[in-house]
Amino acid sequence: MSAILLGRELKADMLLIDEWKARRVAAASGFQVVGCAGLLERLFLRGHIEDLRADFSQLAELSYVDIELLNARLRTHNLAPI
Repeated sequence: MSAILLGRELKADMLLIDEWKARRVAAASGFQVVGCAGLLERLFLRGHIEDLRADFSQLAELSYVDIELLNARLRTHNLAPI
């Protein structure tokens, strides 16, 4: 909830939130919501990171992200799964 309150205070358009319940609340509050995987994917598409697969692999090692979700996102860019 603190991210949502801070987002309101800063008049943010988008919030970085991975936790599912908080994402739903933020979206219902009118925010665009992106998680860590989505942020990495956006950075990759804009040319700010070169190896999305390596970054997704590191994210999977450091967090509780769903590997199947990461692999599905990698497939959309014709990249090998983790």
